[in-house]
Amino acid sequence: MSKPSKRHPQAGDTRSPTFKMRPIAVACSGLMFIAGAAYAAEPVVTGDAAMETVVVTGLRHSIETSIAAKKESDSIVEVITAEDIGKLPDVSIAENLARLPGLTAQRVDGRSQSISIRGMGPKYGVTLLNNREIVSTGDDRSVEYDQFPSELINSATVYKTPDASLSAMGLAGTVNMKTIRPLDVKGRRGNVSFRGEYADNGKLNSGTDDIGGRFSASYIDQFADNTIGIALGFAHLDNPGQEKYYKSWGWQDNSLYPNQGWCGGGSCVSPGLVAGQTAITGFERGVTSTDRQRDGLMGVLEWKPSDNFSSMVDLYYSKFDQKSIQSEEQAFLGGMWSNASYTNPVANAQGVITSATVSVPANTAALLSRYNKRKDETFAIGWNNELKYDKWKFGVDLSYSKAKRDEYNGQQVATLAAPLSYLVNASTTGISSFTPSANLADPNLMQLFAKWNAGSARAATPHIVDDMKAFRLTAERAFEDGVITNVSGGVSYTERSKDVKRAEEYYDLVGGPRVTLAPNVLTSGQSGVLAWDYQKALSAYYGPGYDAYSPHGTTYNGQPWLKVGRFWGVEEKVTTAFGKASFDVDMKIPVRGNVGVQYIHTNSHSTGNAWANSQVIPATGDHSYNDVLPSLNVIFDLGNVVSKGTMVRFGAAKEMARPPMESMRAGIDGSVGNLPPFLWTGKGGNPDLEPWRADAYDISLEKYFGKRSYLAAAYFFKSLKNPIYNQKGPIDVSSLPTPSNVPLGATPFPIGTITAPANGTNSGFVRGYELSGSLDAGLFAPSLDGFGFTGSLSGTDSSIQERGANIYGDSFTTTSPLEGLSGIVRSMTAYYDHNGFSARISQRYRSSFTAIARDQFGDPSLTKILSEKIVDLQLGYAFETGQLKGLSVLFQVNNLTDEPYKTAVSAVDNPNMVLPEKYNKYGRQFLLGATYKFQ
Repeated sequence: MSKPSKRHPQAGDTRSPTFKMRPIAVACSGLMFIAGAAYAAEPVVTGDAAMETVVVTGLRHSIETSIAAKKESDSIVEVITAEDIGKLPDVSIAENLARLPGLTAQRVDGRSQSISIRGMGPKYGVTLLNNREIVSTGDDRSVEYDQFPSELINSATVYKTPDASLSAMGLAGTVNMKTIRPLDVKGRRGNVSFRGEYADNGKLNSGTDDIGGRFSASYIDQFADNTIGIALGFAHLDNPGQEKYYKSWGWQDNSLYPNQGWCGGGSCVSPGLVAGQTAITGFERGVTSTDRQRDGLMGVLEWKPSDNFSSMVDLYYSKFDQKSIQSEEQAFLGGMWSNASYTNPVANAQGVITSATVSVPANTAALLSRYNKRKDETFAIGWNNELKYDKWKFGVDLSYSKAKRDEYNGQQVATLAAPLSYLVNASTTGISSFTPSANLADPNLMQLFAKWNAGSARAATPHIVDDMKAFRLTAERAFEDGVITNVSGGVSYTERSKDVKRAEEYYDLVGGPRVTLAPNVLTSGQSGVLAWDYQKALSAYYGPGYDAYSPHGTTYNGQPWLKVGRFWGVEEKVTTAFGKASFDVDMKIPVRGNVGVQYIHTNSHSTGNAWANSQVIPATGDHSYNDVLPSLNVIFDLGNVVSKGTMVRFGAAKEMARPPMESMRAGIDGSVGNLPPFLWTGKGGNPDLEPWRADAYDISLEKYFGKRSYLAAAYFFKSLKNPIYNQKGPIDVSSLPTPSNVPLGATPFPIGTITAPANGTNSGFVRGYELSGSLDAGLFAPSLDGFGFTGSLSGTDSSIQERGANIYGDSFTTTSPLEGLSGIVRSMTAYYDHNGFSARISQRYRSSFTAIARDQFGDPSLTKILSEKIVDLQLGYAFETGQLKGLSVLFQVNNLTDEPYKTAVSAVDNPNMVLPEKYNKYGRQFLLGATYKFQ
């Protein structure tokens, strides 16, 4: 006997893998039975008390709504919903997502920006806005979530198991952010909010601010007998950033190099050291002041003239302007070509030099003035139409989104013309100290210096455009009898293009090789060093330099220098057909779920450049591939055999993650050896890349009790195939011109060697567990009404290692854990929300992980980010009666413990020796403000 389902399912799983769940299941089952017993023991309310309606708002309402959505979903999901219209309290949606079970955020410049799901980096996930894939202002496909003000997002669902009806899906998971639908709201609603902000690091550079603010407003209304609805939202962010930073330039055993002749005379040991000792090679330390201005706009127009037809247009726009200035000190202290010498070195048991006096030659001590600007724009518009006819529902959806990013990253250098020494105290666990023998704040000593010596003036100007057009047709039919309750299918077509230009410009000093900075150019910045205004110095002291492709060009042609590997484009055309059937079987153990499949055909076209003989040759590449992705979700309701609200979910699916677009670029940046057979070697992209693919299995045991309480234990296993990593392989170079270093009459060998990303034949796994729950303390004792707790703990491991060449490009022994993989992730929030008072303190922790970051040359590289623990605090009061009804006040402290951002690096030629690299302090953010809502 079957019954129709009132739910709207998603996708999933039927096969149970051979992993063991018993310890987790037994432990969690015990907790579930205890909680269920406590809930069942609540006294039955009768009489007038039973007729009283209690309206729950605020944080408790958000938790209640999120848990209901999680429970009703046919997929394994995590959900966040706004506490009220326009009221998600964080700076961006990233902070909200990072508190969900199995999700983590990566901080960039002190703010959460990218999201990892289940231990896999951002590139393995997909982000949707209102059910449509959204483009990115980032370097690749992964979305930078700080582009989305939390005030404009009404809810977000994270799909951990696939749903075949989704327009796009990721291998790690899929995040679907949604704005509000005005006809789902009863009556007119609106609010206005303002919060002042203070950064407690103070004003680290002159002329900067440590005070900012946030303003937002939203309005929702319905007209024409509730057949027309509008929703409008605006959010402005004025966010000052004040950062103190430190970075080591690596650690090297100065006696170990693959070619001893590089060091002259066959010895690479720095004077004063002995072979086998490891020393820090240099440092940079400074202060950064950033002004961030973000404006976000959301609009929705919904028309529903009858129960059978609806049409909705939704629009989203965000503009994010950032400007920062930096005052920095740096020095090259050791390693090959440094000419440094050591006096009184002291080494620890591992041979690391922990203290010494290091003497360096002239122009080694350097001060930098940096000026960075970045402007991001994100635009998305969609038009969705639904028509019901009898038991059928038809849908047509059109959408367009575009992201644009422009940057200017400039730097100028002043150096000391004389030799000096540093007293170095190198820490193997934190920040090292460096005391110079000269006064680096003296403008008569520290002078602007000409290019190609200790420093030059240059500016990088990245430009990124990413746009996508999409069209989607769907049909759905409901059934009143039988096991199958709903069948849906459809087809979609998308065109996406991403163009990246990373240009550079160089400038000459017009007053000679050394220039003294005038008093009107000087400013104050980092203590103990000279600081100056970048823009004033640029106009006063610099003129056009060279920008030809050749690094030693001498002419200025008015065009920026484009390094070939940083100038590329990728176009993708994707056709997707899907089908899905939902089922609901009524028996002793009711079973519901869905089964579906997606067929995906992808065509890609890549552009780039080949560099040969000081010439730039356009390069292209084309590729196509197909994927068939079945999925199944099954939910067993154990309420009749265990206890009410208990269920087990299974999921099984084939999944994929498209290759990074930068890795798909065409072209080669190479050179030819000076000796026969004149072999080409180089590096580049690979237009023939195909996605990572996986077979995924999930199981989850869940217990729901009350409206704001649940406990869950989940286990997942992904068998990863077709991995992408850097490899060496042959390339046909017969069409490239002969470089000038090849003797007249000779011809280079027609097959060269390229280092490029490629799909491997090996496989591996990512697996993990997730424990999560929410407890409403009022269920256990009436005196605890309003108190509650939410939390999660995740453990993940993988057999996959990221592989790539070492710094010399001729070995593939360097490996690191899968990008984004944190072994342990936990999040917890304790809260009180009752009678207008609210208080919460949240902590999120992730263990160390590797991530992709840009180095000083603009190239992507893996870096190891150490564990961090972020604590946030919020206190508030909402007036629920009287003349001030609708007004609420809020006090927040973000990063309450001033958690540093830390990275580590392996010593050169000794990957097992991990030593400190970066140590950044962003300070705390204090916010105080008020919100007024009206109807």
